[in-house]
Amino acid sequence: MKDERQIPPRRADRPGLLRRAASGVRKNPVKVLTGLVIAGLLGWLAYLVGEGWDTDELIAVGKRLPAWALAGGFVVLPLLGVPISLFLVVIGIRFGFAGGMLLAGLGILFHNFVAYRLAHGLFRDRVRRWLESKGYAIPPVPEKHRVWFTAVFAA
Repeated sequence: MKDERQIPPRRADRPGLLRRAASGVRKNPVKVLTGLVIAGLLGWLAYLVGEGWDTDELIAVGKRLPAWALAGGFVVLPLLGVPISLFLVVIGIRFGFAGGMLLAGLGILFHNFVAYRLAHGLFRDRVRRWLESKGYAIPPVPEKHRVWFTAVFAA
């Protein structure tokens, strides 16, 4: 019997980089917008710092950040997947030890509450249906491994 392997398309038949990028923008405008917002925030930070990237200048920039912008970013961006550790450091710089610990604790409590509500609320069924339509499923976690999984993935 003849081996029926699928032959990949020739390079000339594949869509170009710009066409694939435009297709990605049409399919995922939220990801593109999130990427642009993050790039804008990094550009703003680079503008604030200027040419001096030493420790003293970075601490001075952290202390000059507007509290509303820092709090808003700390509330929203980690829910979109931005690492929280940067926010924790900057909050410590901006608000001092006691204020930073208080805000960090309240913020992490808020993030855990929202993540729990998203995982066990309306979006659970939507995500499950979407995954099933793509041929995937959320794997079940056996009862005896739930504490271990929680410790690993929530840490």
